[in-house]
Amino acid sequence: MAFIVLFQLYLLTCFEFDFKLRVEATFMTINLPPNENKFLPIYSIIFFSNILEESSGCRNEINFLQQGLKDEKLWSLKILDSSGEPSAGFIYGNNYWLGYQRQCIDLNNHNSLEIAPHWQQNNSIYRNPDDEFPPFEVNYFVARFQHNSTIQYHFRMNHEDILFLGLCLPASCTKQELGTIMEKMIHERQFTVNKIYPSGFKLLNVLDLKDNYEWALDWHIIAVIFVLVAVFVMSFIATGYDVFIHQKQLNRLKVKSRDFVPTSEIEMIKTNSLTKSQEILLCLSAYTNSKKLFNIKTDSDSIEAMNGLRFIGMIVLIYLHVGYYGLSFADNEMWLWRLLENLMIGSSRVLAFFVVDTFFFLSGFLSAWLHFKTRQKEKQQSTEIKSAMSTFFDRFIKRIIRLTPVYLVMICITQLSFTWATANSIFISYDSPDNCSKYWWRNLLYIHNFFGLKSMCMSWSWYLSNDMQFYIVAQILLLLSDTYFKSSCFILFSLLGASILLSGYISYINNLSYTLDDFWFKADIHYFPPWTRIAPYIIGIIAGYFYQRTKDKLNISKRTSWLLWIISCICLSTVLVSSSSGIKSITLTAIYLALSKTIWAIGIGWLLIACQTNNARLTNEILSSKILKPLGNMTYCAYLLNPVIINVVHLISETPNHIDIPSLMISTIGFAVMTYFFAYLLTVTVEMPYVSVHRIINKPWIVKDV
Repeated sequence: MAFIVLFQLYLLTCFEFDFKLRVEATFMTINLPPNENKFLPIYSIIFFSNILEESSGCRNEINFLQQGLKDEKLWSLKILDSSGEPSAGFIYGNNYWLGYQRQCIDLNNHNSLEIAPHWQQNNSIYRNPDDEFPPFEVNYFVARFQHNSTIQYHFRMNHEDILFLGLCLPASCTKQELGTIMEKMIHERQFTVNKIYPSGFKLLNVLDLKDNYEWALDWHIIAVIFVLVAVFVMSFIATGYDVFIHQKQLNRLKVKSRDFVPTSEIEMIKTNSLTKSQEILLCLSAYTNSKKLFNIKTDSDSIEAMNGLRFIGMIVLIYLHVGYYGLSFADNEMWLWRLLENLMIGSSRVLAFFVVDTFFFLSGFLSAWLHFKTRQKEKQQSTEIKSAMSTFFDRFIKRIIRLTPVYLVMICITQLSFTWATANSIFISYDSPDNCSKYWWRNLLYIHNFFGLKSMCMSWSWYLSNDMQFYIVAQILLLLSDTYFKSSCFILFSLLGASILLSGYISYINNLSYTLDDFWFKADIHYFPPWTRIAPYIIGIIAGYFYQRTKDKLNISKRTSWLLWIISCICLSTVLVSSSSGIKSITLTAIYLALSKTIWAIGIGWLLIACQTNNARLTNEILSSKILKPLGNMTYCAYLLNPVIINVVHLISETPNHIDIPSLMISTIGFAVMTYFFAYLLTVTVEMPYVSVHRIINKPWIVKDV
């Protein structure tokens, strides 16, 4: 027994000796000094700093840092502790070896912490306060490397092969000097992490995160700042005029007229006493627009259930965006991908695609409903081509004014945010800021969905281009239906059939598989083009026509109502269940993509019509809740804002995003609150004002006798 124990001890000693020899041989290979035998990238930088010129301040201070580490000075250990090092999770996508940026910058702050004197004295027993701060200024740098490691999982997503290394080094070092050191280090294959994760590295750039505002001197940014300042200054002036001048005048008018002038006449005096320029100024007032936005009085002829569908759809969309955009900043990308994959296999995969299809359906429904509602009120419909063209251009201009001003402001905000992030953030923004500076005009022409994801400005706004294109087609067919109803219907159903066939054909010939990576990697051919997305919009047009023609006559029995509900539930659940069962075949994927959008829209169509025709009272009470009216009216701005907010919050952070289910849910709530807060500001200062200005400019103006 004793012999066995001694033999085990002998083997253990031999193993330990062999391990030490291997470690020493490793460090001898990379020629690091004995006391720097660490797997820390900063040691490699210290070693190769001797390639800089002898007069370089960076080289001299790095040598001073090296001596401080040998002497185990506290300030040198703080610098070491603030720099990045290989961390757990690389194989699952953790490319962030960042250290601690704020800890590094705080080394320049020589003020001691304000803590109890007796506790401070106790701390000083174990360390020398004189050694706490470096004798030179330090700065935080980030080096970005592209790697080709085959042991890390890849999903063909943006920036997944870029490694981020944070370095706390002397502030006298320039980006060029550090780039020279790291290029030499890589060329000599002396990057110590190679010994841990076999990979080739290519230096992309070195960032100095000390903001010098050079990015703000670009003429694109100057133009963007000018537009934003002009828009919000006008709103500020108008709000001040409204609150401090106009409202006081109205209050005095109410006091004088309280006893002998009826309320209706007071309202008439309010309107007629204003000049046209004053009315336009009041349109820009955030105060007046806020009162309009939060006015929860409903029109008996309005479709209030849409507010609930919009709000619920937007919350689901924010939830999905938190996960999707979080991939670009996550240090557990593989786990997050599995989470999304598992959720998508259930209902969320469907919702990722069909929330947008719900918005397409609602847009088509409104277009048809408003058209036939207007025609029903008109006693005599004009059949002249000139009149139809005039109506078309009038509606088109209204649509442009409804969407474009706030869209332009959001392009400016996105350009400003992402340009700042490119110069000052550790991370890389999902969309390149160059896209907006080069291709903003595509967005304003509503054609950027034809140019592919990589060149899109505000990539999530592809929906707006599709919606505008669908709106133009819808208005042409709706106006055509006034004279040639059957021909218009034939064209409409032909477009529906063509879209269904094209969706399936495109999926099949491109071998599209039902996986998240393939869906997004091939999004340019099946997700963004209008010919694959128009089907729900067409179903919305059909549902809008049906509702307007039958809303006062749709008295159906309970049996029929239950039958329609069963059909609707079958439509929605078929789309969900078919997805959750896991579609493996290329052919089945093509069939699913061809039919699913249309089937989903049919299910949503009955849900909306049932709410409006008292066939779903409880559901209608929930979706038509008065509190949802202002939230529903802010949907457009919320849609434009939420990806910017999600990206900016991650970009200003100094640590990567570590996601699990509780944090994903809590983040969704936080981002939803932030989104709707800023959506409110954008709605009352940009969206509502320009719609009101257009109405005032185009309304007949009566010159009043003075």
